[in-house]
Amino acid sequence: MKLVVVESPAKAKTIEKYLGGDYRVLASYGHVRDLPAKDGSVDPDSGFAMEWETYPDKARQLKAITDEAKKATALILATDPDREGEAISWHVQEVLRKRKALPDDVERVTFNAITKATVTEAMKHPRALDEDLIDAYRARRALDYLVGFTLSPVLWRKLPGAKSAGRVQSVALRLVVDREREIELFKAQEYWSVEALMESDGQEFLARLIRFKGDKVDRLTIGDRGTAEAAKAAVEAGRFTVASVETRPLSRNPPPPFTTSTLQQEAARKLGFSASHTMRIAQALYEDGSITYMRTDGVQMAPEAVSAARKAVVARYDSGYVPDKPRHYETKAKNAQEAHEAIRPTDFSRDRAGSGDHGRLYDLIWKRALASQMASARMERTTAELSDGTGQTALRATGQVVLFPGFLALYEEGRDDEGDEESRRLPRLREGDVPAKKRVMAEQHFTQPPPRYSEASLVKKMEELGIGRPSTYAATLQTLKDRGYVELEKNRFLPQESGRLLTAFLERFFERYVSFDFTAHLEDELDDISGGRMQWQAVLEAFWRDFKPKTAEIMEQQPSAITAALDDFLAPWLFPDKADGSDPRVCPACGDGRLALRGGRFGAFVACSNYPECKFTRRFGQGGEEAGASEGPEVLGQHPETGQDISRKTGRFGPYIEMGEGKEAKRASIPKDAGELDLGLAIRLLSLPRTIGTHPESGEPITASIGRYGPYLAHNGKYAKLGSTAEVFETGMNAAVVKLAEAAAGGGRGRGSREPLKVLGTHPRTEAEIRLMEGRFGPYVTDGTTNATLPKSLGPDQLTLEEAAQLIDERAAKGPPPKKGRARKAASPKKETAAKAAAKPAAKKAAAAAGKKAPAKKAAPKKKP
Repeated sequence: MKLVVVESPAKAKTIEKYLGGDYRVLASYGHVRDLPAKDGSVDPDSGFAMEWETYPDKARQLKAITDEAKKATALILATDPDREGEAISWHVQEVLRKRKALPDDVERVTFNAITKATVTEAMKHPRALDEDLIDAYRARRALDYLVGFTLSPVLWRKLPGAKSAGRVQSVALRLVVDREREIELFKAQEYWSVEALMESDGQEFLARLIRFKGDKVDRLTIGDRGTAEAAKAAVEAGRFTVASVETRPLSRNPPPPFTTSTLQQEAARKLGFSASHTMRIAQALYEDGSITYMRTDGVQMAPEAVSAARKAVVARYDSGYVPDKPRHYETKAKNAQEAHEAIRPTDFSRDRAGSGDHGRLYDLIWKRALASQMASARMERTTAELSDGTGQTALRATGQVVLFPGFLALYEEGRDDEGDEESRRLPRLREGDVPAKKRVMAEQHFTQPPPRYSEASLVKKMEELGIGRPSTYAATLQTLKDRGYVELEKNRFLPQESGRLLTAFLERFFERYVSFDFTAHLEDELDDISGGRMQWQAVLEAFWRDFKPKTAEIMEQQPSAITAALDDFLAPWLFPDKADGSDPRVCPACGDGRLALRGGRFGAFVACSNYPECKFTRRFGQGGEEAGASEGPEVLGQHPETGQDISRKTGRFGPYIEMGEGKEAKRASIPKDAGELDLGLAIRLLSLPRTIGTHPESGEPITASIGRYGPYLAHNGKYAKLGSTAEVFETGMNAAVVKLAEAAAGGGRGRGSREPLKVLGTHPRTEAEIRLMEGRFGPYVTDGTTNATLPKSLGPDQLTLEEAAQLIDERAAKGPPPKKGRARKAASPKKETAAKAAAKPAAKKAAAAAGKKAPAKKAAPKKKP
């Protein structure tokens, strides 16, 4: 019997079916060991020796692999065909070696797709483990560890509120912050466009003003309403004739099949998927044999796949939709990891796979791969110029006509920006035509700053700069969100205060290590290691030689010196020049003190130098002239019942409203989704909690309020989550009762409706529904009877049904968790009776205080005669 080890149980089940009874296929469930999260796991003084530790939650699986390995005649390591897959195989081999369970015959096989033909063919061509790929993995893992465990303590001591920094994540964060700085520094410029809606042969089209009073009109030429109205009047008064028509043939070639990064980008644009969700769905499609391996930089397909794609095109359309010769795409890949095929279907005759998100992503992959072998689209670009006869005023209409759709009949690549006027369709125009003028429009515009990064555009930018690797993009972006350094607002990355401060700190004190060129160069060196062109310890030594002294230097500086340096570094953003020329650092509250950056227990903030006499503060993120102009308390009005002033203020934890002074003051935070704050909304927020009514069953009141975790309902010690601030004021009795009942039915404890994050499916053994839930201490899975916490090594986005079922089975096998508190010795019968007797008066008093009778004493059972 031969033992085959793969990563996932789904993959193991499929492959065992292909190989037959002479093989036993087991899953490692991903990585089985890692560097312990403690100092000393990597020892630079001993040649960067690493101390590996097996994951506690993998004990059961490793035991199963060890037991089977002892009986096996050979071990076949068949993990994924990339650097991480090679590392997993190496870890499994080393664990078995230490346990003296490693068979004499150890082989490594890889396959790009999980089909019977591919797997059986791969088994015929085993090889040894690729030491170069393993070295590259060790170098990358050691670099990430050394950066994290050396830099993070510096952050904790010198930059309050900072959680961690990473070799790649910090550079990705800098991209987001740099873009936000561009947006803030951008000065909008007013301009006007003048267009005429024309009609020819029953088809309408737009023509843009390009000449006015004999002068050329560019995009920013008309800068005020007066000029725009004059230009509009000239167009309305003119009779326009087609003066010239220029046509030019165009050809568009199809894009190559997907790589990891282009799949993430296109899935974000067209399907609205996050990078992590895309990779999770793609992993499932790969494991069920629908697509080839989804972590790749390659853009080429295997010759047999190209042939199959061309045949599928002919079957779907006709022979005119395939080019004379197969298309071949080039890539800049340099090492084995990027030498894989592009992402493609394993069977081009199969145009559907799965349902829901799985089906949508497969459809995208199938169309892109098929279109890559289709004929080019042929178009005709048309530019028509219309003149009023005097030559003083002219219009231009631009568009295109598709002569032959080619690949566009099946697929068109999405774009982050909006379409331009050249993509418009025009009617057939000829010189001398006099199109009908239906109306003329003069519209005001303002130049727009560069857009914030979406997941698609950020992945694209990281790829362009050579930062990170496609297989790590999803995890990198998820880390930025998990750390609270960024938030997604309308699917765009918005840097948070902690992210901006961390970036400023790193740029000021570790500029080299967050530079794009340095990070990209380090990635090139890792590629050189995987290609056998560099020695991994030499790369680590060169990095550590400069990095370690730099961190030691910063650690010796006083926090006050760090804050002063950041104050100077961030001055252009925190204290920009004012329009009136006044000093931007003058305190707006006392008018005498000077503003400066300060560090506190909960992060950075701006404060007045006259503290404690002047208590003016503002959050770090509220920089600039606008913040300074409105930072003092803003009186919204007086409460109609108390007559007290209600003010809007800003504290360390954000904006809030306050009524009254001192200990008697009443305060309420301003929720982000509250809308525009006015006196009416402020009064409603201060009135919380709102009593909705009395519950029809319990007779206890139901209230609605806003807490630390958002809006919620409360009733008799039970809670239910509300979706928005508006629901706090709008939810009626019927809706409240239903929401509380739903929360109770979901097993809710605390403030949550207990709605699952995701339903994974049914347990393969018990057929109970398995759900992924968000708990007080993190995500967990449940089958309604047993709850199992997710290990740190397994993220919610990567969790599969099989893994969830195993976690639940392992938790159930351990039995119920022990009760908290010290175990007590069993009391003797006499002592127990005395204890019960002593407790009776207390029980009666408690019952009387609650207005209830003490429970009646149960009659002793009659003795049998």
